[in-house]
Amino acid sequence: MEFERLKEEFGRLTHEEKQRFMEEAGMNLCKEMMSDPTFMDRMAPRCMEMMDQMPEPMRRRMREWMQRSKK
Repeated sequence: MEFERLKEEFGRLTHEEKQRFMEEAGMNLCKEMMSDPTFMDRMAPRCMEMMDQMPEPMRRRMREWMQRSKK
């Protein structure tokens, strides 16, 4: 399936279907993308931008999760 069509189809999913996709396919996709240093360099600024737009409670939870993973 071409990228643009896939993007359209994903946009048509319900909230619950998007959650299911993330639960079932997201981890493998994330692992694959995180193993590509060039991609990660490209994504870092976007991730930081997204973090800045998150509500403070969510940012706090993410910081807590990151602190726990360092131990």
